[in-house]
Amino acid sequence: MRRGPSSKGQRSCNRVCGIAVAILTVASAAVAQVDDSAIVENFSFAHLADLGFGSSGIGGAESTVGYIPISFTLRSVEEHPIGIRLRLPLYFGVTDVPITDIEGQDIAASIKTLSVVPGLEFLIPVGERGLVKPYGEVGAIQLLDTSDSIWLVSGGVKAAWEWPVKRFDLGVGGKLQHTSSYSSGWLQLDKINYLDVGGMAELPLWFNVGDVPAEAGVFVIVRRYFDKLRLSTPFEVATLDGHTEVGLSFAVAERPKLLGLKLPPWYGVGYRFTEGYRAVRVYLGFPF
Repeated sequence: MRRGPSSKGQRSCNRVCGIAVAILTVASAAVAQVDDSAIVENFSFAHLADLGFGSSGIGGAESTVGYIPISFTLRSVEEHPIGIRLRLPLYFGVTDVPITDIEGQDIAASIKTLSVVPGLEFLIPVGERGLVKPYGEVGAIQLLDTSDSIWLVSGGVKAAWEWPVKRFDLGVGGKLQHTSSYSSGWLQLDKINYLDVGGMAELPLWFNVGDVPAEAGVFVIVRRYFDKLRLSTPFEVATLDGHTEVGLSFAVAERPKLLGLKLPPWYGVGYRFTEGYRAVRVYLGFPF
């Protein structure tokens, strides 16, 4: 259960509200101390692993995120009934928020976060073209401007099916996820629960990547939050029931190699939008 801030914590919250919103609502108290006695209620730490970049549409905030999807196959799904994959994703985010101080001067403040969210993912084939992937993750967000850290715990299931139709490759999929964030003392800060449902269509291109054919396509993902997601700055507050995302993709049939390292076979850029909110998301790997 989330605990509200004390009077001292509320003053810290007012200071924080002047500099934070949005890496899709991952805001951090980079100018205030985050501990068990002062919880910043306005921000969703649990949303960190779902970062976007660009303008959030809330209070003029701008965010940028780098994402490195490191993973290792522990048990191949081609050779066993159930595959197992170890995931070690890294995220680095910076959010800039414009502020007008008490003298009327425009200034900019930023918060910086680095997170590692390792986890296990199980790959379960369903027929010839389907794959169900339950997973669990436990990791941490480090606030780079302070010594504070936040714990993240999440779990869920993804599913996807693909099939060819003439020259096209069509696919549908979905994801159901729960994520909770905790202070360094393991007091719950916030949680989110959501469902994604989407589809894609890809068409072969005229060139190869090495010896592997390349494809380009479009995708659509609709998200629904079971509990409303809150975005906030000192000047604006919005709550989201969900959003729609449309995007472009580039894919190859097999994972290409660069300097001996295997690269993701699927890349996408999506534009998320709903009333009062917008963001861009870059994917290094199929979202489902």
